[in-house]
Amino acid sequence: MADLLRAEQVILLDNLMYMSGDRGPFTLVVNSKGMTVGAYVDQQLHALSQREVPPDQARTFGVLTAIRHDPVLCGMVIADTRVESLEDGRGASAMFINPVTREAVICYRGTGREEWRDNFFGGTVTSSEDGVSTAYQKAALRTYRHYVSQLRPEYTITVSGHSKGGNKAKYITILDDTVDRCISCDGQGFSDEFIAAYKPAIQARKHKITNHNVDDDFVNLLLNDVGVMLFYRNNRGKNNPIQNHCADAFFRFDGQGGYTVSRTRRPFEVKQMDAYLNSLIRSMPQAQRAGTLAMFGDFATLVFGSGQKLRREDLITLFASDVNKDHISYLVSFTIRYGQEHMEFGLSLGSYLARNGLRSVNKTISGIQNVMGSEWLGWIMRHNGLIYRRIGVIWLFIPERVKGKLLIYVKDQVGVELSQKQVITLAKRLLMGMRNVNSIESLPAGEDIDAEALCEYRDAPGRKRRMIDMIN
Repeated sequence: MADLLRAEQVILLDNLMYMSGDRGPFTLVVNSKGMTVGAYVDQQLHALSQREVPPDQARTFGVLTAIRHDPVLCGMVIADTRVESLEDGRGASAMFINPVTREAVICYRGTGREEWRDNFFGGTVTSSEDGVSTAYQKAALRTYRHYVSQLRPEYTITVSGHSKGGNKAKYITILDDTVDRCISCDGQGFSDEFIAAYKPAIQARKHKITNHNVDDDFVNLLLNDVGVMLFYRNNRGKNNPIQNHCADAFFRFDGQGGYTVSRTRRPFEVKQMDAYLNSLIRSMPQAQRAGTLAMFGDFATLVFGSGQKLRREDLITLFASDVNKDHISYLVSFTIRYGQEHMEFGLSLGSYLARNGLRSVNKTISGIQNVMGSEWLGWIMRHNGLIYRRIGVIWLFIPERVKGKLLIYVKDQVGVELSQKQVITLAKRLLMGMRNVNSIESLPAGEDIDAEALCEYRDAPGRKRRMIDMIN
Protein backbone atom coordinates (compact mmCIF):
# COMPACT_ATOMS: atom_id res chain seq x y z
CA MET A 1 0.00 0.00 0.00
CA ALA A 2 3.03 2.24 -0.40
CA ASP A 3 1.61 4.04 -3.46
CA LEU A 4 -1.65 5.10 -1.83
CA LEU A 5 -2.55 8.76 -1.66
CA ARG A 6 -1.44 10.66 1.42
CA ALA A 7 -4.20 11.62 3.84
CA GLU A 8 -3.95 15.30 2.81
CA GLN A 9 -4.50 14.35 -0.82
CA VAL A 10 -7.62 12.37 0.08
CA ILE A 11 -8.94 15.31 2.13
CA LEU A 12 -8.46 17.56 -0.91
CA LEU A 13 -10.70 15.18 -2.85
CA ASP A 14 -13.23 15.39 -0.01
CA ASN A 15 -13.22 19.15 -0.53
CA LEU A 16 -14.23 18.71 -4.17
CA MET A 17 -17.48 17.15 -2.98
CA TYR A 18 -18.59 20.60 -1.79
CA MET A 19 -18.25 22.32 -5.18
CA SER A 20 -21.75 23.43 -6.11
CA GLY A 21 -23.67 26.09 -7.91
CA ASP A 22 -24.98 27.67 -4.72
CA ARG A 23 -21.42 28.37 -3.52
CA GLY A 24 -20.01 29.76 -6.74
CA PRO A 25 -19.89 29.23 -10.50
CA PHE A 26 -19.04 25.56 -10.11
CA THR A 27 -20.06 22.29 -11.70
CA LEU A 28 -21.01 19.52 -9.29
CA VAL A 29 -18.61 16.60 -9.09
CA VAL A 30 -21.64 14.32 -9.31
CA ASN A 31 -22.32 15.81 -12.76
CA SER A 32 -18.77 15.22 -13.96
CA LYS A 33 -18.59 11.47 -14.28
CA GLY A 34 -15.84 10.29 -16.65
CA MET A 35 -13.67 13.43 -16.37
CA THR A 36 -10.18 13.40 -14.95
CA VAL A 37 -9.75 15.35 -11.76
CA GLY A 38 -7.33 17.64 -13.59
CA ALA A 39 -9.88 18.46 -16.29
CA TYR A 40 -12.57 19.02 -13.69
CA VAL A 41 -10.35 21.37 -11.68
CA ASP A 42 -9.37 23.30 -14.83
CA GLN A 43 -13.07 23.78 -15.56
CA GLN A 44 -13.69 25.20 -12.08
CA LEU A 45 -10.62 27.46 -12.20
CA HIS A 46 -11.76 28.80 -15.56
CA ALA A 47 -15.18 29.56 -14.12
CA LEU A 48 -13.54 31.45 -11.24
CA SER A 49 -11.29 33.39 -13.61
CA GLN A 50 -14.32 34.93 -15.30
CA ARG A 51 -15.04 37.04 -12.25
CA GLU A 52 -13.35 38.48 -9.19
CA VAL A 53 -12.92 35.84 -6.52
CA PRO A 54 -14.97 36.92 -3.49
CA PRO A 55 -13.38 36.55 -0.04
CA ASP A 56 -15.55 33.57 0.90
CA GLN A 57 -14.24 31.62 -2.11
CA ALA A 58 -10.54 32.39 -1.67
CA ARG A 59 -10.04 29.09 0.15
CA THR A 60 -11.92 27.25 -2.61
CA PHE A 61 -9.35 28.72 -4.97
CA GLY A 62 -6.66 27.37 -2.62
CA VAL A 63 -8.13 23.87 -2.82
CA LEU A 64 -8.36 23.96 -6.61
CA THR A 65 -4.83 25.29 -7.15
CA ALA A 66 -3.40 22.76 -4.68
CA ILE A 67 -4.97 19.94 -6.69
CA ARG A 68 -3.93 21.54 -9.97
CA HIS A 69 -0.27 21.39 -8.84
CA ASP A 70 -0.57 17.71 -7.86
CA PRO A 71 -0.03 15.50 -10.95
CA VAL A 72 -1.16 12.36 -9.13
CA LEU A 73 -4.52 13.86 -8.16
CA CYS A 74 -4.97 15.42 -11.59
CA GLY A 75 -4.47 12.03 -13.20
CA MET A 76 -7.28 10.41 -11.24
CA VAL A 77 -10.62 9.76 -12.92
CA ILE A 78 -14.11 10.51 -11.58
CA ALA A 79 -15.24 6.99 -12.36
CA ASP A 80 -18.74 7.11 -10.89
CA THR A 81 -20.98 9.39 -8.84
CA ARG A 82 -24.26 9.15 -7.03
CA VAL A 83 -26.87 11.28 -5.28
CA GLU A 84 -29.20 9.39 -2.97
CA SER A 85 -32.96 9.69 -3.23
CA LEU A 86 -34.84 12.18 -1.07
CA GLU A 87 -35.96 9.24 1.06
CA ASP A 88 -32.30 8.36 1.67
CA GLY A 89 -31.23 11.92 2.50
CA ARG A 90 -29.88 13.24 -0.83
CA GLY A 91 -26.32 12.37 0.21
CA ALA A 92 -23.71 12.81 -2.55
CA SER A 93 -20.70 10.58 -3.21
CA ALA A 94 -18.11 9.89 -5.90
CA MET A 95 -15.56 7.21 -6.74
CA PHE A 96 -12.16 8.46 -7.91
CA ILE A 97 -9.75 5.91 -9.36
CA ASN A 98 -6.05 6.00 -10.06
CA PRO A 99 -5.56 3.71 -13.08
CA VAL A 100 -1.79 3.66 -12.49
CA THR A 101 -1.62 2.68 -8.82
CA ARG A 102 -4.96 0.82 -8.88
CA GLU A 103 -6.38 2.76 -5.95
CA ALA A 104 -10.07 3.63 -5.70
CA VAL A 105 -11.01 6.50 -3.37
CA ILE A 106 -14.71 6.65 -2.53
CA CYS A 107 -15.69 10.01 -1.00
CA TYR A 108 -18.92 10.91 0.77
CA ARG A 109 -20.01 14.51 1.07
CA GLY A 110 -20.86 15.94 4.49
CA THR A 111 -24.32 16.53 5.87
CA GLY A 112 -26.88 17.71 3.36
CA ARG A 113 -29.89 19.80 4.36
CA GLU A 114 -32.05 16.71 4.81
CA GLU A 115 -29.49 14.78 6.88
CA TRP A 116 -29.00 16.73 10.12
CA ARG A 117 -31.70 14.86 12.02
CA ASP A 118 -30.18 11.55 10.97
CA ASN A 119 -26.92 12.59 12.67
CA PHE A 120 -28.71 12.61 16.00
CA PHE A 121 -30.90 9.57 15.35
CA GLY A 122 -27.60 7.66 15.42
CA GLY A 123 -27.03 8.63 19.05
CA THR A 124 -29.32 5.95 20.43
CA VAL A 125 -31.39 2.88 19.47
CA THR A 126 -32.89 3.15 15.98
CA SER A 127 -35.78 1.52 14.12
CA SER A 128 -33.53 -0.37 11.66
CA GLU A 129 -33.21 -4.15 11.60
CA ASP A 130 -30.04 -4.13 13.69
CA GLY A 131 -31.47 -1.53 16.06
CA VAL A 132 -28.43 0.79 15.87
CA SER A 133 -27.93 1.91 12.24
CA THR A 134 -29.60 4.92 10.65
CA ALA A 135 -31.36 4.97 7.28
CA TYR A 136 -28.73 7.20 5.69
CA GLN A 137 -25.83 5.09 6.94
CA LYS A 138 -27.43 2.04 5.35
CA ALA A 139 -27.97 3.96 2.09
CA ALA A 140 -24.26 4.88 2.05
CA LEU A 141 -23.32 1.22 2.50
CA ARG A 142 -25.52 0.19 -0.43
CA THR A 143 -23.87 2.86 -2.59
CA TYR A 144 -20.43 1.67 -1.53
CA ARG A 145 -21.22 -1.87 -2.61
CA HIS A 146 -22.52 -0.53 -5.93
CA TYR A 147 -19.17 1.21 -6.50
CA VAL A 148 -17.10 -1.78 -5.45
CA SER A 149 -19.00 -4.09 -7.78
CA GLN A 150 -17.41 -2.18 -10.69
CA LEU A 151 -13.80 -2.65 -9.51
CA ARG A 152 -11.36 -5.35 -10.40
CA PRO A 153 -9.99 -7.41 -7.49
CA GLU A 154 -6.53 -5.80 -7.67
CA TYR A 155 -7.84 -2.36 -6.64
CA THR A 156 -7.05 -1.06 -3.18
CA ILE A 157 -10.05 0.71 -1.68
CA THR A 158 -9.91 3.88 0.42
CA VAL A 159 -13.19 5.20 1.76
CA SER A 160 -13.36 8.76 3.04
CA GLY A 161 -15.65 11.64 3.85
CA HIS A 162 -16.04 14.85 5.81
CA SER A 163 -18.52 15.38 8.67
CA LYS A 164 -21.51 13.13 8.04
CA GLY A 165 -19.47 11.67 5.18
CA GLY A 166 -16.73 10.75 7.66
CA ASN A 167 -19.23 8.92 9.83
CA LYS A 168 -20.52 7.06 6.77
CA ALA A 169 -16.95 6.11 5.84
CA LYS A 170 -16.33 4.67 9.32
CA TYR A 171 -19.68 2.87 9.29
CA ILE A 172 -18.89 1.24 5.94
CA THR A 173 -15.43 0.19 7.13
CA ILE A 174 -16.91 -1.48 10.21
CA LEU A 175 -19.64 -3.31 8.28
CA ASP A 176 -17.79 -4.29 5.09
CA ASP A 177 -14.42 -6.03 5.17
CA THR A 178 -13.51 -5.07 1.58
CA VAL A 179 -12.34 -1.62 2.74
CA ASP A 180 -8.54 -1.35 2.93
CA ARG A 181 -8.38 1.96 4.79
CA CYS A 182 -10.69 4.70 6.03
CA ILE A 183 -9.87 8.42 6.30
CA SER A 184 -12.56 10.26 8.25
CA CYS A 185 -12.47 14.05 8.49
CA ASP A 186 -14.35 15.56 11.42
CA GLY A 187 -16.85 12.71 11.37
CA GLN A 188 -19.01 12.01 14.40
CA GLY A 189 -18.83 8.70 16.24
CA PHE A 190 -21.38 6.08 17.23
CA SER A 191 -23.81 5.35 20.04
CA ASP A 192 -22.99 3.11 23.00
CA GLU A 193 -25.51 0.64 21.60
CA PHE A 194 -23.76 0.58 18.22
CA ILE A 195 -20.38 -0.09 19.86
CA ALA A 196 -21.88 -2.99 21.80
CA ALA A 197 -23.76 -4.44 18.80
CA TYR A 198 -20.74 -4.41 16.48
CA LYS A 199 -18.01 -5.08 19.01
CA PRO A 200 -16.39 -7.99 17.07
CA ALA A 201 -16.34 -6.07 13.77
CA ILE A 202 -14.96 -2.94 15.45
CA GLN A 203 -12.21 -4.94 17.12
CA ALA A 204 -11.30 -6.55 13.81
CA ARG A 205 -11.33 -3.40 11.63
CA LYS A 206 -10.71 -0.33 13.74
CA HIS A 207 -7.01 -0.40 12.78
CA LYS A 208 -8.10 0.61 9.26
CA ILE A 209 -9.71 3.84 10.50
CA THR A 210 -7.91 7.14 11.06
CA ASN A 211 -9.84 10.18 12.27
CA HIS A 212 -8.40 13.49 11.05
CA ASN A 213 -9.99 16.23 13.16
CA VAL A 214 -9.71 20.00 13.35
CA ASP A 215 -8.90 20.90 16.95
CA ASP A 216 -11.98 22.97 17.83
CA ASP A 217 -14.55 21.40 15.51
CA PHE A 218 -17.97 20.69 17.05
CA VAL A 219 -18.92 17.54 15.09
CA ASN A 220 -15.96 15.25 15.72
CA LEU A 221 -16.65 15.32 19.48
CA LEU A 222 -20.09 13.72 19.11
CA LEU A 223 -20.54 10.16 20.46
CA ASN A 224 -17.93 7.37 20.64
CA ASP A 225 -15.15 7.37 18.10
CA VAL A 226 -13.48 4.35 16.54
CA GLY A 227 -9.89 4.23 15.28
CA VAL A 228 -6.81 6.43 15.58
CA MET A 229 -7.46 10.08 16.51
CA LEU A 230 -5.31 12.85 15.00
CA PHE A 231 -5.88 16.57 15.55
CA TYR A 232 -4.93 19.53 13.38
CA ARG A 233 -4.76 23.26 13.94
CA ASN A 234 -7.71 25.15 12.52
CA ASN A 235 -6.54 27.31 9.61
CA ARG A 236 -9.81 29.12 9.07
CA GLY A 237 -9.70 31.27 12.17
CA LYS A 238 -12.14 30.96 15.03
CA ASN A 239 -14.98 33.17 13.95
CA ASN A 240 -17.95 30.80 13.76
CA PRO A 241 -18.73 27.07 14.01
CA ILE A 242 -19.68 26.67 10.36
CA GLN A 243 -16.31 28.06 9.22
CA ASN A 244 -14.48 25.92 11.77
CA HIS A 245 -16.21 22.85 10.40
CA CYS A 246 -15.33 23.43 6.75
CA ALA A 247 -13.34 20.65 5.10
CA ASP A 248 -10.63 23.11 4.02
CA ALA A 249 -9.92 24.17 7.64
CA PHE A 250 -7.13 21.57 7.71
CA PHE A 251 -5.02 23.54 5.20
CA ARG A 252 -2.99 26.71 5.14
CA PHE A 253 -2.73 27.64 1.46
CA ASP A 254 0.02 29.84 0.01
CA GLY A 255 -2.01 30.87 -3.06
CA GLN A 256 0.53 29.27 -5.41
CA GLY A 257 -0.62 25.67 -5.16
CA GLY A 258 1.26 24.87 -1.95
CA TYR A 259 -0.18 24.14 1.47
CA THR A 260 0.75 22.98 4.94
CA VAL A 261 -1.11 21.18 7.73
CA SER A 262 -0.19 21.44 11.40
CA ARG A 263 -0.76 18.67 13.92
CA THR A 264 -1.75 19.66 17.44
CA ARG A 265 -3.50 18.36 20.55
CA ARG A 266 -7.17 18.41 21.36
CA PRO A 267 -7.99 21.50 23.47
CA PHE A 268 -9.02 20.91 27.08
CA GLU A 269 -12.39 22.63 26.68
CA VAL A 270 -13.25 20.45 23.68
CA LYS A 271 -12.50 17.35 25.75
CA GLN A 272 -14.81 18.74 28.42
CA MET A 273 -17.64 19.26 25.94
CA ASP A 274 -17.17 15.73 24.61
CA ALA A 275 -17.45 14.29 28.12
CA TYR A 276 -20.48 16.48 28.96
CA LEU A 277 -22.44 15.37 25.88
CA ASN A 278 -21.63 11.68 26.40
CA SER A 279 -22.67 11.89 30.04
CA LEU A 280 -25.89 13.74 29.13
CA ILE A 281 -26.92 11.13 26.57
CA ARG A 282 -26.12 8.23 28.92
CA SER A 283 -28.05 9.78 31.80
CA MET A 284 -31.42 9.57 30.03
CA PRO A 285 -33.81 6.64 29.63
CA GLN A 286 -34.20 5.44 26.05
CA ALA A 287 -37.50 7.17 25.25
CA GLN A 288 -36.33 10.49 26.68
CA ARG A 289 -32.99 10.18 24.91
CA ALA A 290 -34.67 9.73 21.53
CA GLY A 291 -36.84 12.81 22.05
CA THR A 292 -33.96 14.99 23.24
CA LEU A 293 -31.75 13.93 20.34
CA ALA A 294 -34.61 14.69 17.93
CA MET A 295 -34.75 18.19 19.43
CA PHE A 296 -31.00 18.55 18.91
CA GLY A 297 -31.53 17.43 15.32
CA ASP A 298 -34.16 20.14 14.82
CA PHE A 299 -31.78 22.66 16.37
CA ALA A 300 -28.95 21.63 14.04
CA THR A 301 -31.28 21.80 11.05
CA LEU A 302 -32.17 25.38 11.97
CA VAL A 303 -28.55 26.40 12.49
CA PHE A 304 -26.82 24.52 9.68
CA GLY A 305 -29.35 22.94 7.35
CA SER A 306 -31.94 25.58 6.58
CA GLY A 307 -29.86 27.40 3.96
CA GLN A 308 -30.98 30.68 5.51
CA LYS A 309 -29.57 33.02 8.12
CA LEU A 310 -30.36 31.79 11.60
CA ARG A 311 -32.92 33.81 13.53
CA ARG A 312 -32.86 33.64 17.30
CA GLU A 313 -36.63 33.90 17.23
CA ASP A 314 -36.76 30.48 15.55
CA LEU A 315 -34.63 29.00 18.34
CA ILE A 316 -36.90 30.48 20.99
CA THR A 317 -39.92 29.00 19.21
CA LEU A 318 -38.23 25.59 19.11
CA PHE A 319 -37.25 25.59 22.76
CA ALA A 320 -40.59 27.03 23.94
CA SER A 321 -42.69 24.43 22.12
CA ASP A 322 -44.75 22.03 24.22
CA VAL A 323 -43.15 19.08 22.43
CA ASN A 324 -39.75 20.00 23.87
CA LYS A 325 -40.72 21.24 27.33
CA ASP A 326 -39.53 18.13 29.20
CA HIS A 327 -36.34 17.94 27.13
CA ILE A 328 -35.43 21.56 27.83
CA SER A 329 -36.18 21.21 31.54
CA TYR A 330 -34.05 18.08 31.82
CA LEU A 331 -31.23 19.77 29.91
CA VAL A 332 -31.30 22.60 32.47
CA SER A 333 -31.36 20.13 35.38
CA PHE A 334 -28.53 18.04 34.03
CA THR A 335 -26.33 21.00 33.12
CA ILE A 336 -26.67 22.51 36.59
CA ARG A 337 -25.95 19.12 38.18
CA TYR A 338 -23.00 18.52 35.87
CA GLY A 339 -21.59 21.95 36.68
CA GLN A 340 -21.87 21.20 40.40
CA GLU A 341 -19.79 18.04 40.04
CA HIS A 342 -17.38 19.42 37.41
CA MET A 343 -16.44 22.88 38.61
CA GLU A 344 -14.34 23.56 35.50
CA PHE A 345 -17.26 22.98 33.15
CA GLY A 346 -18.66 26.53 33.25
CA LEU A 347 -15.35 28.04 32.16
CA SER A 348 -14.85 25.31 29.57
CA LEU A 349 -18.30 25.95 28.07
CA GLY A 350 -17.65 29.68 27.78
CA SER A 351 -14.23 29.10 26.26
CA TYR A 352 -15.60 26.52 23.81
CA LEU A 353 -18.35 28.86 22.64
CA ALA A 354 -15.80 31.64 22.22
CA ARG A 355 -13.50 29.36 20.18
CA ASN A 356 -16.39 28.78 17.81
CA GLY A 357 -17.34 32.43 17.54
CA LEU A 358 -20.56 31.88 19.50
CA ARG A 359 -20.16 34.79 21.86
CA SER A 360 -23.79 35.73 21.20
CA VAL A 361 -24.89 32.32 22.52
CA ASN A 362 -22.57 32.78 25.47
CA LYS A 363 -24.14 36.20 26.03
CA THR A 364 -27.60 34.64 25.92
CA ILE A 365 -26.62 32.06 28.55
CA SER A 366 -25.03 34.75 30.72
CA GLY A 367 -28.09 36.91 30.18
CA ILE A 368 -30.39 34.17 31.44
CA GLN A 369 -28.18 33.87 34.50
CA ASN A 370 -28.37 37.64 35.00
CA VAL A 371 -32.14 37.64 34.59
CA MET A 372 -32.42 34.99 37.29
CA GLY A 373 -30.01 37.04 39.40
CA SER A 374 -27.47 35.27 41.58
CA GLU A 375 -28.81 36.93 44.75
CA TRP A 376 -32.25 35.56 43.92
CA LEU A 377 -31.10 32.01 43.22
CA GLY A 378 -31.39 30.73 46.78
CA TRP A 379 -34.84 32.27 47.20
CA ILE A 380 -36.02 30.87 43.86
CA MET A 381 -34.77 27.38 44.75
CA ARG A 382 -36.57 27.49 48.11
CA HIS A 383 -39.86 28.64 46.57
CA ASN A 384 -39.51 26.96 43.19
CA GLY A 385 -42.60 24.79 43.42
CA LEU A 386 -44.86 27.68 44.37
CA ILE A 387 -43.44 29.96 41.68
CA TYR A 388 -43.72 27.25 39.03
CA ARG A 389 -47.39 26.55 39.84
CA ARG A 390 -48.39 30.19 40.17
CA ILE A 391 -46.17 32.00 37.68
CA GLY A 392 -49.08 32.77 35.35
CA VAL A 393 -51.08 34.27 38.22
CA ILE A 394 -48.04 36.13 39.54
CA TRP A 395 -47.51 37.66 36.10
CA LEU A 396 -51.10 38.97 36.02
CA PHE A 397 -50.51 41.02 39.17
CA ILE A 398 -47.31 42.64 37.92
CA PRO A 399 -48.01 46.24 36.78
CA GLU A 400 -47.84 46.74 33.00
CA ARG A 401 -45.09 49.34 33.38
CA VAL A 402 -42.95 46.84 35.30
CA LYS A 403 -43.71 44.12 32.74
CA GLY A 404 -42.55 46.40 29.94
CA LYS A 405 -39.28 47.19 31.71
CA LEU A 406 -38.76 43.50 32.45
CA LEU A 407 -39.28 42.55 28.78
CA ILE A 408 -36.79 45.25 27.72
CA TYR A 409 -34.28 43.94 30.27
CA VAL A 410 -34.71 40.37 29.02
CA LYS A 411 -34.20 41.53 25.43
CA ASP A 412 -31.02 43.40 26.38
CA GLN A 413 -29.64 40.41 28.24
CA VAL A 414 -30.72 37.53 26.01
CA GLY A 415 -30.64 39.31 22.65
CA VAL A 416 -34.17 38.35 21.60
CA GLU A 417 -37.45 40.24 21.92
CA LEU A 418 -39.84 37.87 23.68
CA SER A 419 -43.59 38.03 24.04
CA GLN A 420 -45.14 37.84 27.49
CA LYS A 421 -46.27 34.28 26.75
CA GLN A 422 -42.73 33.26 25.72
CA VAL A 423 -41.28 34.78 28.90
CA ILE A 424 -43.70 32.78 31.04
CA THR A 425 -43.13 29.58 29.04
CA LEU A 426 -39.32 29.77 29.14
CA ALA A 427 -39.36 30.77 32.82
CA LYS A 428 -41.39 27.63 33.56
CA ARG A 429 -38.86 25.53 31.64
CA LEU A 430 -36.01 26.99 33.69
CA LEU A 431 -37.86 26.66 36.98
CA MET A 432 -38.80 23.05 36.27
CA GLY A 433 -35.18 22.32 35.43
CA MET A 434 -33.91 23.97 38.61
CA ARG A 435 -36.55 22.15 40.62
CA ASN A 436 -35.42 18.73 39.42
CA VAL A 437 -31.65 19.11 39.82
CA ASN A 438 -31.54 16.93 42.92
CA SER A 439 -33.42 14.13 41.15
CA ILE A 440 -30.20 13.37 39.22
CA GLU A 441 -28.41 11.27 41.82
CA SER A 442 -25.29 10.38 39.85
CA LEU A 443 -23.67 11.21 36.54
CA PRO A 444 -22.54 8.55 34.06
CA ALA A 445 -18.92 8.77 32.96
CA GLY A 446 -18.35 10.87 29.85
CA GLU A 447 -15.38 9.16 28.24
CA ASP A 448 -15.75 7.48 24.84
CA ILE A 449 -16.13 3.73 25.25
CA ASP A 450 -13.89 1.29 23.45
CA ALA A 451 -15.11 -2.01 22.03
CA GLU A 452 -12.20 -3.99 23.45
CA ALA A 453 -12.67 -2.58 26.94
CA LEU A 454 -16.47 -2.74 26.85
CA CYS A 455 -16.82 -5.69 29.19
CA GLU A 456 -14.30 -4.19 31.60
CA TYR A 457 -15.71 -0.65 31.53
CA ARG A 458 -15.80 1.17 34.84
CA ASP A 459 -17.09 4.62 35.70
CA ALA A 460 -14.94 7.09 37.56
CA PRO A 461 -14.39 6.27 41.27
CA GLY A 462 -17.33 7.03 43.52
CA ARG A 463 -19.98 7.07 40.78
CA LYS A 464 -22.61 4.48 40.05
CA ARG A 465 -21.46 2.02 37.43
CA ARG A 466 -24.43 2.30 35.11
CA MET A 467 -22.73 1.91 31.71
CA ILE A 468 -22.76 -1.88 31.41
CA ASP A 469 -26.31 -2.11 32.76
CA MET A 470 -27.48 0.47 30.25
CA ILE A 471 -25.82 -1.23 27.28
CA ASN A 472 -26.84 -4.75 28.23
